[in-house]
Amino acid sequence: MSQIENLRAVIRQLSLSRLSLTAPIPGLTLKETQTAEDLVHGAMMSVILIAGGAFRLAFKAHFTSRSVKNLLVLSTGAPSPSIQETQIKDYMREYCNLVAGGVKASFTSIGVASGISLPLVTDGFDEVLYVASQKPDVVQDLWEVNWSSGAILCGTSLEILDRDQFNKLAIRAEASSTETSSDEDAFL
Repeated sequence: MSQIENLRAVIRQLSLSRLSLTAPIPGLTLKETQTAEDLVHGAMMSVILIAGGAFRLAFKAHFTSRSVKNLLVLSTGAPSPSIQETQIKDYMREYCNLVAGGVKASFTSIGVASGISLPLVTDGFDEVLYVASQKPDVVQDLWEVNWSSGAILCGTSLEILDRDQFNKLAIRAEASSTETSSDEDAFL
């Protein structure tokens, strides 16, 4: 597997495992998605950036409030009317934080320094402002995390700044799949 494919596998696994940190979510699956021509994938989008010397990576999660509210009902047992819009946005920010933290930990485990930004939530329509197809060293990925009553469309945009240095990275696809949560991984 190439370094790009290994990183892709790590991020996809993290997007699935980090979503169920609060409680097991029945029917949580990862679904392959074709690269969409429609740039607006959800009413809202949470995003976080991860950067190292050889790369910049944006992890994005496109969602609707209804899907995330359903997820919170499943994972916390809270009644739907008690879940506020601010809680939904905070949940998605923290979700991005957890995925990015896992990616950073994967890089740290192989001796690669990287940093992460603060996560943010914005309108899903802001995706239209990002035109990655014009850059030759940008690799896009898109997949869906599904559960019984909703879905989040996840995506990454990987910009390779130094291809030689990036190809020397020893990214292990299995690194994050064996991780378990600890008390330090408290989610919300």
